[in-house]
Amino acid sequence: MSKKHLYILTIFLTLTGAGIFAAKLFVLGLPITPQKKSDLWEIEAHITFKGKGGPVKVSQILAQNQGRFSIVDQAFISPGYGLSTVLEKPNKHIVFSKRKVSGEQNLYYRLTVLDKGLKKTKKKRDVPIIDPVDWQGARLVAAQAILDAAVANSADSQTLVSSVIKLLDSKEYSSHVSVLYGKNGTLESKAEVVAGILSLAKLPARSVHGIDLRHSNYQPSFSHWLEIYDNEMWQPYSLTTGQSTELENHFPWWRGPMPFVQINGGKKLVTKLSVSWGEESAILSVRKASDTLEKALLNISFLSLPLDVQQVYRVMVVAPLGAILLVFLRNVIGIGTFGTFMPVLMAMSFRETELLWGILLFTIIISISLVVRIYFESLKLMVVPRLSALLIVVIMVMAGLSILGHKLDMGGGLSVALFPMVILTMTVERISILWDERGPAQAIKHGIGSLAVASICYVAMTQDQVEHLLFVFPELLLILLAFTLLLGRYTGYRLMELVRFRALAK
Repeated sequence: MSKKHLYILTIFLTLTGAGIFAAKLFVLGLPITPQKKSDLWEIEAHITFKGKGGPVKVSQILAQNQGRFSIVDQAFISPGYGLSTVLEKPNKHIVFSKRKVSGEQNLYYRLTVLDKGLKKTKKKRDVPIIDPVDWQGARLVAAQAILDAAVANSADSQTLVSSVIKLLDSKEYSSHVSVLYGKNGTLESKAEVVAGILSLAKLPARSVHGIDLRHSNYQPSFSHWLEIYDNEMWQPYSLTTGQSTELENHFPWWRGPMPFVQINGGKKLVTKLSVSWGEESAILSVRKASDTLEKALLNISFLSLPLDVQQVYRVMVVAPLGAILLVFLRNVIGIGTFGTFMPVLMAMSFRETELLWGILLFTIIISISLVVRIYFESLKLMVVPRLSALLIVVIMVMAGLSILGHKLDMGGGLSVALFPMVILTMTVERISILWDERGPAQAIKHGIGSLAVASICYVAMTQDQVEHLLFVFPELLLILLAFTLLLGRYTGYRLMELVRFRALAK
């Protein structure tokens, strides 16, 4: 097979792995570091009212994913009420309904908001349609007067918005303001008035209502601000300063002049909000994702597996990293080892025994078993019976070390059972054969090389950052596979061979 085919395959594997990794990182918001925490807010809307004894229908606006904020969980507590959803762009409503309602009623809407901490991307959007404002008579005249004055004192969209808000707060136009929304107007009514005045100037504007999340564990009221469509994107504006601002800590709940909750068939409607802040592991938070795209990305990760299975793969997933290190150390550096994957398996065993204990126990087991293997050689046994007998001896040595470690209260001795006994048996056999064919020096050299490679693999495989990346982003294994395939075509000198043949270079 040509090198061109190999290069195309490795490029395909690398791009595929990198693409899925980028999607999980930037779309799903999976953390790239194991210790990363995400900000979470538990928000509850408590609706109370009194029924009149007849049918009741309560319509409440639902929160939706907004920019850097994602809704990872939501619940409705409404015993005996029917639930239905209604979409009235750009908002979505939940309707609580019941045939007969009397006395005081309590409805709850709870949601969990996750701060992904992602940078906002400026996407080109279609120019929104400006809804004509339904003002007539004195109200229309007052709005037009304020708009004319604002246009005269402005140069562009930003200064026009600022000028309109300042004129509404000035005493000069207090009579016009009282016509538009009264002397004791709220920020909510001010937002609707500013949006209406700007629509007369053919400038797309809309009111936004949400919650300021800067303060936690409190009972807030809704915050209100303005959004202006400018430079092909919606820009937020403060209703107090009139300036464009980045409201990063404000969670937008709904847009437009509609009230948060409406009722038919009830009275004394009251809404109370409560917010509680907390921290949670970013991975656990993202597992609650509800978007279709996010679910699809989660389906190609270990996070979709049961927790007990996840713990197994947390150990297994680092083995490919050890394998590629083994390939590099053998084929490029030139370190000799016993077996192909024995150092990697030993490194995985060292995860439980710790490195120093693992090297000590490995050396003891191999040394004792090697003496027994030499004795078996004198008995002139056949290959299969000799290997079976050697396996029994290895297990007996491991059991003896475990018992001795327990009696001496040494925890490391107990973990010797985690060593792969079959691999130990084959290693003893390989050492013995190499000892006979090439002498004790080569056997000891390969033994030291195996321990060195296992130690290097252990250090790399036990890094929390490495385990986290390969477990959360298993598509990175495709990139490791691509590098392994490239190393498989390496036929140049090994580093240790350059030292060996340095005399020829002269």
